[in-house]
Amino acid sequence: MSSFKSDTSKLQAQSTVNKLLSTFVPGAERISTDQSQLSLAKKRLSSAQLVHNNATHKRMTEEEFRKQLKKQKVMKRKQLKVSKETSAKVNKMARYQIIKKHYDDNVTDEAETKYMEKLIRRNVNSVKSWDNERDSEIMDLQNDLLKDKFVAKAGKKKRTKASKKNDFTTKVKKGVLAYPGLTPGLAPVGLSDDEDSDDE
Repeated sequence: MSSFKSDTSKLQAQSTVNKLLSTFVPGAERISTDQSQLSLAKKRLSSAQLVHNNATHKRMTEEEFRKQLKKQKVMKRKQLKVSKETSAKVNKMARYQIIKKHYDDNVTDEAETKYMEKLIRRNVNSVKSWDNERDSEIMDLQNDLLKDKFVAKAGKKKRTKASKKNDFTTKVKKGVLAYPGLTPGLAPVGLSDDEDSDDE
């Protein structure tokens, strides 16, 4: 009596056991299988697995397909934009190098001279703006640091005060600390009424 439903499942189990034995116990005897049956079972298994994979594989909905196309278009646009920017930078640098060489050799025409003067003005203005920005950034940073320092001190004071109060209340509740003096509604401990009247 065989516990296998088909010869294919039996052959698959035998091949799995053989692989395990050869991996973990080299030199162990293999369970005999007919190679033609084994290859036929593998072919059947492969086609069955393909059918199973195709049936269970999630198919793309139209919306997912549109989203994927949109992502691809966005990526293409980004790549195109980057390539345009790099080519523009290269062209600008080439033009600048040519004009700079002419400017250094004093063989510039009127347009190149205007361009170089414009570049010089722009660079001077940007350097000046950096100084102003840096000064304002330094002031902002100083203000933030001072604000953080005062907030930290205030928070520390509040935390220490709260922790002291909390410690005190827990000690009173535990009975470690007690208030000396009258108990509510009673006379002082250890004194009688006679002693109070003598003092007066």
